[in-house]
Amino acid sequence: MHIQSACLVAALLIAPAAGADCKFSAPRNVDIDASGIKKLVVEAGAGDLKINGVQGASRVHGVGDACGDSQQRLDGIRLEARRDGDTIFVRTVLHDEDSRWHRDWMDVSLDVPSTVEASVDDSSGDLLISDVAGLRLHDSSGDQVIRDIAGNVEVSDSSGDVEIKNVRGNVSVTDSSGDVVIADVNGNVAIPVDSSGGLSFRRIHGDVHISTDSSGDISIADVNKNVSIDSDSAGDIRVADIGGDFAVGHDSTGDIEHRNVLGAVRVPRSEDDDD
Repeated sequence: MHIQSACLVAALLIAPAAGADCKFSAPRNVDIDASGIKKLVVEAGAGDLKINGVQGASRVHGVGDACGDSQQRLDGIRLEARRDGDTIFVRTVLHDEDSRWHRDWMDVSLDVPSTVEASVDDSSGDLLISDVAGLRLHDSSGDQVIRDIAGNVEVSDSSGDVEIKNVRGNVSVTDSSGDVVIADVNGNVAIPVDSSGGLSFRRIHGDVHISTDSSGDISIADVNKNVSIDSDSAGDIRVADIGGDFAVGHDSTGDIEHRNVLGAVRVPRSEDDDD
């Protein structure tokens, strides 16, 4: 696995994406009453995004660091927030035109009530999301760290490494590219599709189900219930300390190793088994 937890978290906590090459920059802030809200909807363009749940908070407070390659373009970059009933909407407004010739972005940090369920659509940049009641995330590009979630987590990711840790509910990840590390989940873990990159799961209290994995090694350990892999095209599979059954439906290439599986084991026969 290429991903390292401490390194990935540190990378998301330090310098913003803008860095020294930002020609024109300015702060963009929002602050809105969040009493009684249940849901947070975030639409973010280019730039890093941090969402931190705060126990007892009654407002959504956002700090943005806007960057443009001219003063005119900087003036058009906005951070907006509005409330509709029990939902707060936050979005970044960037220049969509001439993206090949201009580089504009905004790094955003949001403090929100820890009781909200977050729905996030992010185009590019690293993400750090923690201490909210639940999360649905669609991300196009960038590394992600998700931790300390009180409910379910659902992620659709196109590119970048994903780390998910300490989730009280279920976890579902659909991933096109990049390593996926998941640990300390009270519920089930489901991977409908993983196109490329390694998978590493540890300390899962429920079931682990991987529907389709195209390439990359799979490492699974300390699962209380069943582990099932419907189809794996390439890469090694290693599982250990499984409280239930372990099953692999189809495996094209790579080794399958298992130890300390308390239930039944069903894996494809290798050529060595036929000798």
